[in-house]
Amino acid sequence: MVVFWLVLAMNASNYPLHVGNFPGLDTCEKAATEMRRGSASGLKTGTSMAPYSTWACVQANTGKAGDPGPPD
Repeated sequence: MVVFWLVLAMNASNYPLHVGNFPGLDTCEKAATEMRRGSASGLKTGTSMAPYSTWACVQANTGKAGDPGPPD
């Protein structure tokens, strides 16, 4: 099964942080959109964390046997 990771980058000097796994790009992008709006992080709806953060979806594997697992 293909896995997409939701990652958070706080600024250009920090490494991205793996936030979650999603079975499809559509569900990952929906979560990223919600996080951008702040609704899932406890902020008021419509509050933006930009330009301090970037939420992105990354394809983590091909869905084939032998693909690496998520980070520990």
